[in-house]
Amino acid sequence: MPETFSYSARTAEGEKRSGTIQAEAPERVAAILDEMRLIPIEIKPQKQEVRPALFGFLKSRQYEDLILFTRNLSTLYKAGIPLLRALDTIKI
Repeated sequence: MPETFSYSARTAEGEKRSGTIQAEAPERVAAILDEMRLIPIEIKPQKQEVRPALFGFLKSRQYEDLILFTRNLSTLYKAGIPLLRALDTIKI
């Protein structure tokens, strides 16, 4: 499965170029850059955004709401408010 790699390279004239390429391995990225007549300086895997698998289906805004809800619930629970009353108080 192809990964995304970021690269920095130079042209024969010495101009610096950078970008991303999808390939199976860094060696393949180097070959692609060679075909583009670029001299590789650095090739590294691009970091993927890591999201908890449990909440992967949630959009960013929903994820933020879930965090806020959890914090509020924790605060009310630590204050000694019964769980059902705390849940009724918070309601998203």
